[in-house]
Amino acid sequence: MSAPKPLPVVDCVPRLRVKPCALGLNSRLTDRQRLFNSMTIFTGLTFGALGASALATYAPQPEQLIFAALLVASVIEALALWRMPETAERRRGALASLRPQLSVPPQARRPLARLTPVNIAAWALGGFYLSLMPSLVRVATGLVSPIIGGAVVAAFMGTALVAVLTSRTWPAGRVVVVGIVLLALGVAVTLAGVHLQMVSLLLLGTVIAGFGQGCACSGPLRSLLPLAAADERAGLLSAFYVECYLALSLPALLVGLLVPVVGLPILSYIYGTAVLLLAISSLIVMEPQEPEPTDVVVALDSRH
Repeated sequence: MSAPKPLPVVDCVPRLRVKPCALGLNSRLTDRQRLFNSMTIFTGLTFGALGASALATYAPQPEQLIFAALLVASVIEALALWRMPETAERRRGALASLRPQLSVPPQARRPLARLTPVNIAAWALGGFYLSLMPSLVRVATGLVSPIIGGAVVAAFMGTALVAVLTSRTWPAGRVVVVGIVLLALGVAVTLAGVHLQMVSLLLLGTVIAGFGQGCACSGPLRSLLPLAAADERAGLLSAFYVECYLALSLPALLVGLLVPVVGLPILSYIYGTAVLLLAISSLIVMEPQEPEPTDVVVALDSRH
């Protein structure tokens, strides 16, 4: 298996990192600032996929040029951050602060357990799209241009951005349910497109799954954060994102290792079925009335 060229820089557009204040811990932020911070993750992934795949398709020496563009963007971002005024008070213990501290407050453990399946499903699906979906498009449809694979990834992430914007005023419970339903439906339609070798059906499933992805990424956080006190949120977020990044990376890595043995189309059916079942299992075990946040506005982590 050889991955399409745009994959290494699918998130080449600089994005803001999440800070505690972006998660509603600092009420001084305006609604516009919170919304902007929430949009950066999927905006960067969308335009990063398009830009990288365009360079891989049309630019000379794309293997070097893509990383050169990423380096320039990183330098520009570093210079901009260097000139920004510091907002936090300096104190000792910088090295000690790097030690991971994971904790889930007792009142958040059962809700987290119920939301874990859909959380794993959403992030695992994102990992598949960012690493293997362009290869699957090429194998299933015969379209070998990198711009096609990049467009599919961009459609997925761009629709997730639309979901974040659309659902930001919805109750958290509704966001989670919509995310589960559309994630499962989108995966089913996408797999049907792969089986029938229909690009239009594959793109339709991608758009549906992308909207579900946006809701399924923001909804669990909006449900969990109000359950933690101000001094408990850092540990809860750390535990939550450890789960997220393990789901993002490990399943896709395992599938990538098995592709030469089993084949990508068969593995995509297995992977998609697992994502679908995980998402539905959260819907089954969810309580009828999930807690609705009243004072927390969520901005997603920038490394999805």
